[in-house]
Amino acid sequence: MQMCISCAEICATAATLSGAHSPLAATLCMACAKACDECAAACEKMPDDKHMRECAKECRECAKVCREMIKQVNMA
Repeated sequence: MQMCISCAEICATAATLSGAHSPLAATLCMACAKACDECAAACEKMPDDKHMRECAKECRECAKVCREMIKQVNMA
């Protein structure tokens, strides 16, 4: 559970910095993608738990979006 809480905090901060066009947005998005990958891997260790399956799915999607955001920020 601590992994999920920590990941959510990183995601929220990445979203805030991205929305503010911070020069550190790409850096935090990289950390967010990694945190989401790690959280997804932890959640996938409990495949019989519906909540954990959904968490893993959403974490994988978030990591994908973070990587897309990095590309967008680097293009600007």
